[in-house]
Amino acid sequence: MFGTKPRISSLRWRKEILIAESEINRVHLAREWRTPADELCLFAHHAQSFKNMASSMMSLVAVLVAFTNHKPAPAAPATSWLEKAAGAARLASSLWLAFRTGHSNSEGK
Repeated sequence: MFGTKPRISSLRWRKEILIAESEINRVHLAREWRTPADELCLFAHHAQSFKNMASSMMSLVAVLVAFTNHKPAPAAPATSWLEKAAGAARLASSLWLAFRTGHSNSEGK
């Protein structure tokens, strides 16, 4: 009978130690989860603020567009490549004449 009593006592001690260790692990786990949860809440707060700001900006843009009464300009008729080349040649000749006369005036002075 004396041999069974210490065994029960040691089992009881092991049980108490396991319960205490479990409690410590639970506290550590709660601390580990608190940090990501706080960061997630902060991220959600920033996302909500951004959503509110974007919504306000879109409302402002809608009001500005409504008050400007902007009508799109009529589309210009398509030009052929020959017309574009002729326009480029006219521009080049006018630039050539402007630089040539400017160059000859500066030589005379």
